[in-house]
Amino acid sequence: MKFNNVKMWRKALCLLLVTLFAVSALAGCNKNDDDLPPYTDDSSAESSKESSAVSFESSIISTPESSVDFSVIESSEGDSSVVESSQEESSEIESSSAESSEDESSTVESSQPEESSKPDEPDIEINQNPDKSWGNGYRPSPFDYGYPTPENIENNIFWDSLVYTGYNMDKHIADGLMWEYILAGSKAEKGWLSKIGYAGGSLGYETTAEGKPDIEFFEKHGLVCASYLAYVYFNYLPNVCGIDTSVLEKPTLSYSANDWYIACKKWVEDGYSRTIDFKATKVSGFIKYEPAEEIPIGSILCFRDVTNTTSNFCRHVCIYAGYKNGYHWVYHVGNDNGPEFCAVERMTFGEGAQWPTAIFATPDFILEAMNK
Repeated sequence: MKFNNVKMWRKALCLLLVTLFAVSALAGCNKNDDDLPPYTDDSSAESSKESSAVSFESSIISTPESSVDFSVIESSEGDSSVVESSQEESSEIESSSAESSEDESSTVESSQPEESSKPDEPDIEINQNPDKSWGNGYRPSPFDYGYPTPENIENNIFWDSLVYTGYNMDKHIADGLMWEYILAGSKAEKGWLSKIGYAGGSLGYETTAEGKPDIEFFEKHGLVCASYLAYVYFNYLPNVCGIDTSVLEKPTLSYSANDWYIACKKWVEDGYSRTIDFKATKVSGFIKYEPAEEIPIGSILCFRDVTNTTSNFCRHVCIYAGYKNGYHWVYHVGNDNGPEFCAVERMTFGEGAQWPTAIFATPDFILEAMNK
């Protein structure tokens, strides 16, 4: 009797263990798709997968209408590729069970929708900073500063540097002849020019006791093309505008155009400037000037003697003022008029005709300052 009781207890214990095992197995089926093991080429696994697929499909059909996300259906046309790739994936899953697990994995991966080729948007877009300040990743577009636009071609520090010499810009504008080419010999009578003439008695660096450009000194001793650049870049910009240009290589002789050419090449070497490609051809005596890109206001343009076709020895330098009314305008000193406007297209006319040889873009830090 005792033996039978022991036997019965053993059977009961075995039945309890079987029951617990079954319960734990059912509980283990409650997993997310990400937790499922990789697909294997096993017929029983295939049938189990088909069964679960049917079960999943039925659960979709039985979803209450109120909970369906119709935004997916009404999404952009590009989302249709997701639906199509999903259908392709389904057909590939139902293909022959003879495929290996590796092939199946690559098939599933290839059926995923391709990522959009559109580049990531920058954190801060160009022209989206209302105060146009340089910081937090913002960099203005070229048309925010330094390039000839209706807004800034007559409102920039290089324009102001010409006015500072005593050039009567107000009268020039009032006469209605702004950006109209006027022959050099006809300008003196118009009352626009400053009292600074063409002469080599100044370095361009001279300052007053207050540390400002010494215009009276220039009026007495004159300026040439190169010393005018020295006045603008190493006198007016730092001493009037507060732009420190001391990092830029100075020409050995401030009044030598070729020394300026050499110094500008050093600006490029030091990473402060760059050269801009251009094409120049002679058409009916004029220079047809075709820069590869828009030239920033303040860029330095270099010229050689038009008769010297064997070297780029620089004979004339000037500052780019902008493109207007068919001309590439410059600020320069090239004759008895002293500081004035001229145009690249007209540089082949008159005594000492010149031909363009190089464009050195305005240093970036100066363009930044122009934007402030």
